[in-house]
Amino acid sequence: MNFTKAIFLLLILLFFGQSFAQSNKTIKKDVVRLGGIADMVDGVELKDAEAAFKILTDSFVKRLKEQKIYDFDFEGKMYSDLKSMQKDIESGYIQYFNVSVYDYFKINNKKDFIPFLSGMHHPSENSVHYLLVTSSKNTKIELTQLSNQKISIPRSIQKSVGYYWLKAILRNELGAKLYKTINLQLSSQSENEDLLSLFFGKTDYVIISEGTFNVACELNPSIKSKVKIIKKSEGFLNGVFVYKKGLNAQTITAIQDIAVNIHKDNNGKQILSLFKMSKIVPIKKEQLDEAEKVINMYNKFFK
Repeated sequence: MNFTKAIFLLLILLFFGQSFAQSNKTIKKDVVRLGGIADMVDGVELKDAEAAFKILTDSFVKRLKEQKIYDFDFEGKMYSDLKSMQKDIESGYIQYFNVSVYDYFKINNKKDFIPFLSGMHHPSENSVHYLLVTSSKNTKIELTQLSNQKISIPRSIQKSVGYYWLKAILRNELGAKLYKTINLQLSSQSENEDLLSLFFGKTDYVIISEGTFNVACELNPSIKSKVKIIKKSEGFLNGVFVYKKGLNAQTITAIQDIAVNIHKDNNGKQILSLFKMSKIVPIKKEQLDEAEKVINMYNKFFK
């Protein structure tokens, strides 16, 4: 599953655990409408996401009736992609939603939407660094030498900021003419599978997240000696959960309190592990600055 990418379903799941935050105050009645995008969840089709969402929504509504601390109604809707959700966002029907960082910067009037949660994929860092790697025997290790080369992009990275980072830096270094000679191969494999293909000489270059690379090296220490890092990205958030300005502050606080405490019990840890996350953390808009720079560079070249 793309790391970044399953926060929406995760936030729904976490409400059903036993880790509800406690409060002495009853929140003013509010309607919470969540919007999620099915294609953010790797390998999940819209109809399957909708079916799962219906079950989870029904369970959540039941739990709300049992819990009198959080006194707000809950509704939600799954969409196939950003385009299909954007009308409901702009009309105000959807006030909370989960999007990729790239889609966040595509939303019209994004100044009206506040990013406030993101998932950590590693215990010490909630941003993701990407690595462009090759065989240690390969002598072509400068970006300017990569014309006419093939670079494999695992399926989980194809909708991440890492994908846009790779295209932007290659276009910036090589120029328009030489960039067109590069074969960016959209792989159907996972990051680990593509790394192994590189390890065994079946492909020349791969982009992979640093976390996945480090775990692979721990499991197989010989990878470090046979794989060379050409370029490392800045740290990026890939997915964000946002809310619209002007909404009930107590409801926002309630949702955030539940989310950031989910990792503190066994049930919560199990839910997080399904999405390869260690915890959910609050974020500030400034944490999207590096991703915005990359996306602006990408848009300059390709839009």
